[in-house]
Amino acid sequence: MSLPEDDAADFAEKWVKIAYQSILGRDADEAGLKAHMEAIKSEAEIPHLLRSFVNSQEHIDNVRRGKIANVEPPYNYQTARLPTTQAESLDQETLNAKILLLGTCGISGFVDYFPENCKVDNILWGSSQIDLLPEVDLENYDAVVVSLTLRHILGANSVADTTIGKELLWAQLHSEDELQGYFDSCKELLDSKVALFASCSKKVKVLFLSFLEPTSNHMGYLFPRFHLRNPSFFVMKLNEAMSQAVSAISNAYYLDINEILNGYGKYSVQDDSVLYIGHASYVGDYGVDYDNKRLQQSTLVSQLYQSISPSKTVFYTVAHRIIDSLKIIKQTNPIKIIITDLDDTLWRGVAADDAMPDWQRLEGWPLGYIEALLIFKARGGLLAIASKNSEEETKIRFNKLLGDRISLDAFVSLKINFEPKSKNIAEILKEVNILPANALFIDDNPREIDEVKHLFPEIRTLSKEHYDWRRQILTSVSTQVASISSESANRTASIQALIERNLHREQSSHEDWLASLCLTQHHVLLQSIEHHHFQRAFELLNKTNQFNTTGRRWDLREVAELFDQGGFFVSAFLKDKTMDSGLIAVAIVQENKILQVVLSCRVFGLGVEYAMGRLVTLLILKNYGQVTATIEDSGKNLTCHAYFKNMGFHQSENHFYSSTVPEAPQYIHLDSSKNESIEFERATLLENCF
Repeated sequence: MSLPEDDAADFAEKWVKIAYQSILGRDADEAGLKAHMEAIKSEAEIPHLLRSFVNSQEHIDNVRRGKIANVEPPYNYQTARLPTTQAESLDQETLNAKILLLGTCGISGFVDYFPENCKVDNILWGSSQIDLLPEVDLENYDAVVVSLTLRHILGANSVADTTIGKELLWAQLHSEDELQGYFDSCKELLDSKVALFASCSKKVKVLFLSFLEPTSNHMGYLFPRFHLRNPSFFVMKLNEAMSQAVSAISNAYYLDINEILNGYGKYSVQDDSVLYIGHASYVGDYGVDYDNKRLQQSTLVSQLYQSISPSKTVFYTVAHRIIDSLKIIKQTNPIKIIITDLDDTLWRGVAADDAMPDWQRLEGWPLGYIEALLIFKARGGLLAIASKNSEEETKIRFNKLLGDRISLDAFVSLKINFEPKSKNIAEILKEVNILPANALFIDDNPREIDEVKHLFPEIRTLSKEHYDWRRQILTSVSTQVASISSESANRTASIQALIERNLHREQSSHEDWLASLCLTQHHVLLQSIEHHHFQRAFELLNKTNQFNTTGRRWDLREVAELFDQGGFFVSAFLKDKTMDSGLIAVAIVQENKILQVVLSCRVFGLGVEYAMGRLVTLLILKNYGQVTATIEDSGKNLTCHAYFKNMGFHQSENHFYSSTVPEAPQYIHLDSSKNESIEFERATLLENCF
């Protein structure tokens, strides 16, 4: 904004004097004051003025002599990581977390960049090869973030009590066998470092940050990229090894921060342009005081690479990536289905009217959008279509236009008609048994968005800024998952089978329909977080809203404590004549209490919860005279409020109790041959309980 002429001189003089005092630490001289004042014509020129002072030789010399601290130029690192204009945000959740950072000085730079509602502690750890884990009560934290020391890994087999070892050995090896042997030694040491945290992960989530991979192939531009003599590839392979080691530990996660640095440009952020690769940290003026007696004074590294603000942007982004990762693990309010329009949404323009060639209709952002939808589906999400068009003509046009890029079978539901989109979306949500708050509707027409939002205020939407739709789908916390189970990967086929079952249900009596499904059910008892079915059971427990008898969300530490105290999960598996639905229900048992029961929306109405309820009651009554249970109203779980009452339990307010075993539905075949249990006694009971 231009300044009024009368105010321009005063405004310019004020800012020039501020720059002299705050950056150079002295009053302005007359010549300098006049020269800088003449350069200021508007407020927009103030950042340029301040940056010129920060980059001045006088300021650099002052910093080198310790006369004045380095100054950060004006830079909005909080928004630098985002597009200048964005589509609607899909993430409304905040996370109040207490986090412990473990690592050397490199990780300490993140502390001040976490959201204000997070409490962050930092313990210097890893400065020695033989560092033991700090004695701290991990149960006070929601997560521990670990930054392992690359220097120590590259110094494998060096003297144990010193940081001076073999971290430069990679540059001295030549043969393939030598390099492979060295890498194997580094990997072995890395595996042992990761294994230190196996016991910690039973108490708290542990996030391992990747090593910073060198900025380039230091062997030379033309040297083979995928060769262990290339240090960038060498460290990348170590990161792969770290990821594999971490994946073997429950409640531990590997977080790649190289993609953040790659996004901003490593040369202005990472320190291996000056320091050795094992330091693996961020640009800074390390040891500048030791270089004061050089014959020629060099430009500070921070000035050489204009690194101060970009580094802080990376610190901010890494800190928020950590918080986003914790949100993804927690899965408080995930998006489970994306419902998309077609015209000017899945493709460019109106396909029925425009004379646009097919390649033009898809080239560019539409293919990027479609790819993002397929990635969401690969994560276990569902896709559906709600479009105002003629159905048969649109299906023909869809297949002709898109070919093998995406098929109609990728969508669990197609509502292509001229009904209000709110009505179509209501039918889609009913078919898939998903709440509006867990759905995302994407449409280029704001009037359609308003019409749907009027009926479903909780539904999330994207409409404006279509160039940002892809990024929102790919990077939103609400659309991501921490892992993909086999049930998640097959979710579309499972829901399509559900819709087909319900269609047949409408065409016959309820009893005949249930009998025709050929339902087969078996159960597995879980008493360890290491059990191969545990992750899917844990996912179902923390993602289910509608049939969830208490609405409670669990963390891994709480489940581990439950198991240690003798509690267990009963998990139910189901298949029918059309498909295997996998793990579809979980009951949590402690002593004579049924603490919680959850059931996948994919099997509502089949009675599988009653077959599982019979088994759970039998297990408890074997050792206790009475079974107790509770229903807590979460505001979302009306579906299960009558569950225990329907099994014959007596009720007192929200508490239920029973001393008799309920019946299981006769149309469900209970396959005891597949029942699994850790304890032989319970396994025997499982085989004989039906």
